[in-house]
Amino acid sequence: MLERKDKMATFKTVNSTDKYKDDNAICDVLNYILNINKTPHNYIGFCSLDPMCNLAEQMMTTSEFFNKSSGVRLRHWIVSFSPKEINKASVVNEIASKISSYIGANFQTVYAVHEDKTHLHFHLVHNAVSYVDGHRFYGTRADFYAFENFLKSVCAEYGIKKVMYVQTSSDI
Repeated sequence: MLERKDKMATFKTVNSTDKYKDDNAICDVLNYILNINKTPHNYIGFCSLDPMCNLAEQMMTTSEFFNKSSGVRLRHWIVSFSPKEINKASVVNEIASKISSYIGANFQTVYAVHEDKTHLHFHLVHNAVSYVDGHRFYGTRADFYAFENFLKSVCAEYGIKKVMYVQTSSDI
């Protein structure tokens, strides 16, 4: 088994297709990632959402507007860093903001930097329906590799040379 926690940045997709299809999915995931106990310095960001209004409601309204309020409601990514790579939440926030803006060009996004573990990490959640044209994000191989390539390029700006995809949270 690779020693991912100590050696390199990792990312994963959270694919809870059964859970992420129900009416409470967006609200439940947002409540988890925005938990004040996990985000003590309030490193949180948004794209194409008004943070003063109900975030989940705004995402659901977009989906309803395009008649796509069934199926998978959101996509959820986790990007984690070794303490040897990054030990400042403010730097993780900069990276998360850039990634959020990339996805946010087409989809409403929310991210939060979690500081409750020895490794800093951020969660990025985005609507599965584009606010631009209503197309659905299916998470195809092309989507995955585009995200991975962009993530790697942003991490390289911060001296992080390797970013590995992992399939389970225990690998983060």
